[in-house]
Amino acid sequence: MFKVCTLAVLALSEGGSLVDVNPGLIIWTVVTFVILLFILKKVAWKPILTALDKREATIKESLEKAAQTYKDVYDKYPKYERTPESLFLSAFIEANDLKNYNKATSIYKLFLEKYPDHELTPSVKAELDNMGLSPDEILKKPQPELDAKRK
Repeated sequence: MFKVCTLAVLALSEGGSLVDVNPGLIIWTVVTFVILLFILKKVAWKPILTALDKREATIKESLEKAAQTYKDVYDKYPKYERTPESLFLSAFIEANDLKNYNKATSIYKLFLEKYPDHELTPSVKAELDNMGLSPDEILKKPQPELDAKRK
């Protein structure tokens, strides 16, 4: 990097500008970049990937614990006023973060069975209808409620 800066200063001092094409500077820039990539691959690439994998595993484990904790609220405290929200959040994490669609579907169906008149029921139905779809796919789906409001 220092060589590149030095070459740029030398080019400017010799009357050239930074936008002039200098084949020698291009070659040395490419050589320096390739050497830097080689050093990073040998020294830093594996530790970076290991750290990323470890972080991904930690996040997944935390999400699994959160989903299970929310489900435990339903199992242990079925009369608690926040139990429906806990059940919903458990399914939401399973579906949207962990991509465990079978488990999420069963929890959402349990929600509909136990709390058919809850304020989250429309959200549960929407989650079941759109599970596994990308945001673009959801937006492309016909939405009769919105179409009726537009008319």
